[in-house]
Amino acid sequence: TLPSLVELHLSSCELNYVAPSININFTLGILDLSNNNFESPIPRWIFSMSSLVSLDISGCNFYGSIPSGLQNMTSLRVFDASINNLNSTIPKGLFNLSSLISLRLGFNNIHGPIPIGLLNMTSLRDIYLPGNAFESNFPNWLYSFSHLESLNLGGNLLQGVISNAIGNLTSLFSLDLSFNRLEVRIPRSLGNLCKLKQIALSRNNFDGEVAQVIRCFSRCMSNGLEWVELEWNYLLGHLPDELGQFKN
Repeated sequence: TLPSLVELHLSSCELNYVAPSININFTLGILDLSNNNFESPIPRWIFSMSSLVSLDISGCNFYGSIPSGLQNMTSLRVFDASINNLNSTIPKGLFNLSSLISLRLGFNNIHGPIPIGLLNMTSLRDIYLPGNAFESNFPNWLYSFSHLESLNLGGNLLQGVISNAIGNLTSLFSLDLSFNRLEVRIPRSLGNLCKLKQIALSRNNFDGEVAQVIRCFSRCMSNGLEWVELEWNYLLGHLPDELGQFKN
């Protein structure tokens, strides 16, 4: 009954009920229901609000699948449904959201391969999908996302080799591929990612000389590399003197 309402923030309000259907009489741009305990499927009426620019339903104990209707939210730029109990694949309707900048579905039970349909989402800058059950080789099509700034695929079931083509992701400042099954060598081309601030590659099956890995990152040190995680791999050898040059 508030037709002029454009923002509604109800985060962390100890809410435990959300109506499965309502008549909407407002044109919201921002809806934040995060960190409540609804313990229900995501209500379909949320995805009927085509005017939404930002939707945060993270930490709500929603379960089931992401309902249809998402494809109608063509204005959406931020979608956060992380830390729920969603257990479907990523719905195809999501790939129509060409304005989406941030996609955050981490810590659910979303499964299947990471879908190639994400390539249609040319505005994406932030992909946050850790703590799910994505099971496939590391997708080669991701190397074309030269505009991507943050990529977190940690804690999945990804396997295979990381290609030197990852050096094409020149806008990345944060990369997390930890807790997967990736193997063989850590590509030297990571040293081309001069905007990197944080990189996490721990808990994989990478091998090779630790000195070579650290030397490749030394090219990033003058630009402020702050965080490197390499533990629980199969790296061998001695730590190089270059380690002492990582001033940040």
